[in-house]
Amino acid sequence: MGNTPKSTPSRRGGFGAVRKTWHAPFVEQRGQQKQQSPARKARRDWRPAFLAAFAEAGSVATACRAAGINRSTVYRERQRDEQFAVAWADTEEVKLDVVV
Repeated sequence: MGNTPKSTPSRRGGFGAVRKTWHAPFVEQRGQQKQQSPARKARRDWRPAFLAAFAEAGSVATACRAAGINRSTVYRERQRDEQFAVAWADTEEVKLDVVV
């Protein structure tokens, strides 16, 4: 491939006007080294906090706020993790028994 000019449409001229640009993949710009992405932060386990708040409040939205997570996260995790789904169902069942 090398350093061959590549045609790209200009901003003003649309597809009719073409300007030449040079693309050199994987080349550091002005002597700078390619920066590595930072190491991923360790994820905290929000499940116990969610389940405790869910047992107390009986509301998914309230439990999510208490655990500091989004509702879509807990529903996705319930689909993925069978143990979490069972713990959720058990908590829900206990809460319903207390209400009834």
